[in-house]
Amino acid sequence: MNGFVLYTAGRIRCALYKITGEQAELQRAVMGESSVLATDDAIDNTAHYVDESTTPHTIAPRQAYTLDALPLPCVLKIDGERYDITEQPSLSFEWPGTYVINVIPASPAYLEMEFTHTVTEADATGVANVEPNY
Repeated sequence: MNGFVLYTAGRIRCALYKITGEQAELQRAVMGESSVLATDDAIDNTAHYVDESTTPHTIAPRQAYTLDALPLPCVLKIDGERYDITEQPSLSFEWPGTYVINVIPASPAYLEMEFTHTVTEADATGVANVEPNY
């Protein structure tokens, strides 16, 4: 059996920390029953987060989204370039090709996701008949 604990260090809260069954029993003995949030092997900190808006705090699944409905604010990484996003963007690309778009939401309630976006020559906004310089 594994457990998950929300640790508090002053004002800084660490998300989920996975502990073993033996550690969970020790945690309960030292900090009390409410310090161990869950004891489920199916829970992991990439797909779940601690919802601190509930009392007591609960573990909730992170939510998925689409590229045209991003969780705001977030960070987009497109082919290595970082963009801070505060409103829903309208994405356009100068050159045809396949672009990898990584989304890093500010809120822990959402998954970090990766999208692949293919731009055809007709969809590209660059100058016609001009190849990009790499």
